[in-house]
Amino acid sequence: MDNSLILETTHIKLRLLRPEDAKFLCHLMNSPGWLANIGDRNIQHEEDALQLIEEKFIPGYATQKGPFVMELKESGQPMGTIGIHTREETPCPDIGYALLPIYQGYGYAYEASRTLMEHAKLNWSFQKIGGMVQPENHISVHILKKLGLHYSHEFQMPNETALLHWYE
Repeated sequence: MDNSLILETTHIKLRLLRPEDAKFLCHLMNSPGWLANIGDRNIQHEEDALQLIEEKFIPGYATQKGPFVMELKESGQPMGTIGIHTREETPCPDIGYALLPIYQGYGYAYEASRTLMEHAKLNWSFQKIGGMVQPENHISVHILKKLGLHYSHEFQMPNETALLHWYE
């Protein structure tokens, strides 16, 4: 049994990041959607991604619910990441996801988000889960609304310039 498996949906497995995901993570974090909607995290090389996985994400699993790898159930191909993030700056934890461009438009982000949110409420005692998005990211706005979240207010994360919309 795979002890890194978190959840399965109809098409997707959610699992913990592993050191061997460094190449995939570097590719994802430098994809146009990530850079435009999440921002440049200065992960330029596979070694940078490996360091991030080993020093932040793996130790962070003790207290954080993500990021998890979204992989296609049939092939095991990594296609994105998803997690529920607890931040001091937000009124409640928030769902966050990113997909490689080739996997966008198939409903995977919604499928994974819906399942992870349901699991978090039932098994991790999350009462409420929100979402933050750049207002011009119409695809993610649509997904948040489809998840049953509603626009609440505008805000900025500390040390960031982007104006975000909060949904809950």
